[in-house]
Amino acid sequence: MTAAAGQQLYAFFEPSNVTHNTTPIVLEATNRIREFAAGYLEQNRAIVLVTSGGTAAPLERNTVRSIENFSTGKRGAASAEYFLRLGYAVIFLHRPGTACPFSRTFQTEVTEHVDGALMDALRVREKTGALVLNAKGKAAASLCAALEAYQEAREEGTLLQVSYETVTDYLLILQSAARCLAPFRQNALFFLACAVSDFYVPASEMADHKIQSTGKHRQRKKADVKGEAEEWDGLTLHLRAVPKCLSLLRREWAPHAFVVSFKLETDTDVLLEKAQGAVARYGVHMVVANLLHTRYREVQLVKASPRARQGRESAEATEPSTPISTCFEVRKVVRDPAQPDLEATFVPFVAQAHYTFISESDQPYGLPPPPLRSLPVPSLWQRLRRVDLADLFMGMILGPGVVLLSVALQRRLLERLRNR
Repeated sequence: MTAAAGQQLYAFFEPSNVTHNTTPIVLEATNRIREFAAGYLEQNRAIVLVTSGGTAAPLERNTVRSIENFSTGKRGAASAEYFLRLGYAVIFLHRPGTACPFSRTFQTEVTEHVDGALMDALRVREKTGALVLNAKGKAAASLCAALEAYQEAREEGTLLQVSYETVTDYLLILQSAARCLAPFRQNALFFLACAVSDFYVPASEMADHKIQSTGKHRQRKKADVKGEAEEWDGLTLHLRAVPKCLSLLRREWAPHAFVVSFKLETDTDVLLEKAQGAVARYGVHMVVANLLHTRYREVQLVKASPRARQGRESAEATEPSTPISTCFEVRKVVRDPAQPDLEATFVPFVAQAHYTFISESDQPYGLPPPPLRSLPVPSLWQRLRRVDLADLFMGMILGPGVVLLSVALQRRLLERLRNR
């Protein structure tokens, strides 16, 4: 990272860059996340922050107009459900109006919007006044299963849903959440599926009120004919690049956590190059790489090879900015036709990589967290290796065997000598 890029990155989080609308949103989200996380820290529980949805870049402090980075949030919502099934405590950071865990099933089976289709699916029972949702066949079963799963997560307290609106809200909440989860060390997982805006207007450069259709923010068009009145010729905006915060997350906010980022492209030729670049440049542990037109059918999971990870960790210990030549592992994951979502197939691979990361790390918790509900238990060898008992354990197993083998060979040799 260049000095200029670093200065721009830190400047983004200065108070002067925060509008009056952002501060209460961030404070409320931080308090809720801190309280939720505290309940699981002493339990040695694996916890995941799933970010989902798009972000808005407002053009005015009192916002009327904004530039949107659209996302349905379906991937993040589905992934949160599967992390819950695997035993994680889940913080779901999302944009209002995008898909949410379990409620997304109603959008799929009934309607995506509160519109006429929803009204057609509702009935009022005359005798009781109860409101009934009409659904048939598989749709009814899916809706009931989603509602039961949501109620279970609510009763167990394993799901926290927090919302943001703007790109500034999102990054400030991400910073606060990372610091709340930093004490979890390797037990924390960041699953960053949010579509973050690439450009924004800093608060210090925003208009205070709505940008008018005619006024000082408009660009004048010079008259072509002498004496002709000047006309307004559109609006010119100067947008700043939103700084990439993955390096801060990895190195400062939660340096011991497992970080998964996403890369969406439209060109097959650049997809893996961009994904591998994120691993090498920012030090994320895995990138979920997908193409726009096939993103619901397949993804590629990109991570550094074990040898490259060891080299990177050694270099970071001596000089954090040292570039590392990285080799990569790429796993292509295709949707299982028997599963309703691609996430049902690839989220367990992400969780398995996280648990392997936990088992290979030196952390003060002793043994890894409780085993995942649907994945293999970390091997006994991995657990013993983490507490430096592997050699002793192997000696205890092999020692008696060697003794017995030696005794057997001696007896056989004595029998042969007697027979002679």
